[in-house]
Amino acid sequence: MKKAGKAEAGKAEAGKGRENAKSSFGQDLREGAQYFLRRKPLLYLVLLFTFMNFALGFNMTLGQPYILSMGTKQQLGFLQALFGGGMVLGGLLMATLKMKSGYVRMVLLGNLGVGVTIAIAGLSRDLRVIGLAWLATGLLIPVVNATVVSLLQLRTGPGYLGRVFSFSRMLAWIFLPVGQILAGQLADRSVQAGFPARSGSWLAPLFASGKQGSYGMLLAFTGLFIILAVIGFGLLKPVYELEGDRASLVRDGASAERNRASAEEAG
Repeated sequence: MKKAGKAEAGKAEAGKGRENAKSSFGQDLREGAQYFLRRKPLLYLVLLFTFMNFALGFNMTLGQPYILSMGTKQQLGFLQALFGGGMVLGGLLMATLKMKSGYVRMVLLGNLGVGVTIAIAGLSRDLRVIGLAWLATGLLIPVVNATVVSLLQLRTGPGYLGRVFSFSRMLAWIFLPVGQILAGQLADRSVQAGFPARSGSWLAPLFASGKQGSYGMLLAFTGLFIILAVIGFGLLKPVYELEGDRASLVRDGASAERNRASAEEAG
């Protein structure tokens, strides 16, 4: 009987632990969202980061069939190796680069570069040009990611870092697969309609016929939308407050943590 009682007590404790974990995760997300809503510069940064993940979902989905529509599996493997090599170079660059300012400029230029290289890959019919574009895209992605993470760390009160990262990661995880699914649907419809080659529109001469043209057009527009989003982000004046002094943000975060701890103790 004692053993059975202990087993039941253990199950009850495990159940409470799971409920507390779920409650804590949900609370972190809510508090992270509230933190962003009170700080527009950080909110805009995370929205841009989320849009970039959505757009990269398009690039990830369309890249493979696009290359296979004009080349072989071996050529696709070589281009993927170039992309991976670019990511390694980008990681090494950020590991050696000691940045003290210019974070917002780096985010803008890096994302703008990603948009340009994706657009070039979509417009080109030469695998060598596409390979260079993929190499550049791979190099820029870790540069942008590392800079965004650094900005979040530097401009978030220490008591809110976990909540902020939880909320931003959640948005990225949601919108990346959404972009992949939407890209697949648009690609299927474009291929079936023979767009843009059969459309007779001004787009037709810019792209090849058949599947290659459909995939290339979608990639080119993905790059164009990234460029427009980055320009729009750069026109938002509050964004440049991210280059300001961290002291006020640290004080805000520490004060909020003390208030929350006092409320929990009082409860």
